[in-house]
Amino acid sequence: MYFAPDVKSAFEHLGLRGFWRGYFASRAAPMGPVPAEVVIATFYNFYPDMVRSAMSQAWRHADPAEIRLAG
Repeated sequence: MYFAPDVKSAFEHLGLRGFWRGYFASRAAPMGPVPAEVVIATFYNFYPDMVRSAMSQAWRHADPAEIRLAG
């Protein structure tokens, strides 16, 4: 689903610009508005600074419930 154009558009409509913001926010959304450090620990194989950057304002743009519905 992460690569589907309509899903990317839905995430962008919520304010999650760029692939990685939508990707990490959509994967983390079932856990609720957790901090970036939880996302880093959960998806440990990604470079922490990349995750931190992608998640830096994710929950300000969209509520996790909205993100789950968009994906």
